[in-house]
Amino acid sequence: MMIGARGKGNTRGGDKRQGRGAKSRGLWYRHGMPRPKASTPRCPASSLAAGVRTGLTASPLILDPAQQAAWGHLAALQQALAARPVWSATGWRYPSQVPQGAYLFGPVGRGKSMLMQQFFASLPTGFKKRRVHFHEFMEELHHRLHHTRPGPGADLMATVALALAADAQVLCFDEFFVTNIADAILLGRLLEALFRAGVVLCATSNWPLAELYQEGHNRGRFQPFIKILQQHLTPIDLGQGQDYRTQAAPPADCAPATLFKTWTGQAAKAKTVSIAGQRFAAQGWAKGILWADFNTLCTQALGRAEYLACLPQWRGVMITNVPSLGPHNADAALRLVVLIDLLYEAQTPLRLYADQPLANLCPTGPLALAYARALSRVQQLQVLGLRRNTA
Repeated sequence: MMIGARGKGNTRGGDKRQGRGAKSRGLWYRHGMPRPKASTPRCPASSLAAGVRTGLTASPLILDPAQQAAWGHLAALQQALAARPVWSATGWRYPSQVPQGAYLFGPVGRGKSMLMQQFFASLPTGFKKRRVHFHEFMEELHHRLHHTRPGPGADLMATVALALAADAQVLCFDEFFVTNIADAILLGRLLEALFRAGVVLCATSNWPLAELYQEGHNRGRFQPFIKILQQHLTPIDLGQGQDYRTQAAPPADCAPATLFKTWTGQAAKAKTVSIAGQRFAAQGWAKGILWADFNTLCTQALGRAEYLACLPQWRGVMITNVPSLGPHNADAALRLVVLIDLLYEAQTPLRLYADQPLANLCPTGPLALAYARALSRVQQLQVLGLRRNTA
């Protein structure tokens, strides 16, 4: 099924905007991916595929069949977006139909972020577009809802949606992932308003649309919005395949005390650190390197906003005593996943330490897929060098 068009609608645009998460995160093809067999089909001949080949000239990457099919969908969407909309009081108005967006889903390490990045980069100069990581976007949404003052009789969510549409005819989300009913309801209402404003949405996720917020509390309240997403997005299944990101990742076999001294040049000393105004005990803190216990970072009342506020200070993070993860500590496990995602976006080195292999910490249950995705990112963060210390 190729990407078609959805019903007539409006869209709103503003200056071209590229969120903090807009840099390419297709690291899996730059770290030891083996040369595919010569019989593997290459990218289709289109401007999008040409952009892919240009961006990967230093790599032996050849798309596997599932990735090639995804390129076909994205190339069709790129062509559909060639019809430039006109801004109106209610959003963007296309000459005929608003192009249907794309929803790329599949297992970890299958190139979803790389595909999204190349599609985003292929859109014409001057096109109003924005790419942002989902965690960061949800934090922004809460901020906008708190500070926006709609006019008399105006709906708050519709006002926020129009302001977002002003910056993006196309809005790209990385890691579409709903973790609680409050965010689920807010997100559903916002996306419904964005679609009415003619915004074209693209997203990557590990979950099929029908399984978003699976087993979540009061999930029935979110299901009507899943149906709306299904109406406006074409699902693109990248299928089962190899996680290319794990191939070059070495095990985290360096003891935490040794690694801390290697990174900082000094022995670790217990210190009290401040995280978003709250003070916690840490095993070590020096030169932007944080060594903290799992309980310190993941069982306290911390969330996206607090972690985001700390990222500029952290050049490297070590988390010890990571326990088995499951329903008994689901909140803490989700905090760990969120923290890993944000460290990955910032490309901050991370080491996790547990008394068993990391792959065995959450093998089954509703958190297993989220953890598997996060662990794939940890394996990349293990090989990164420290960021320059600008303090």
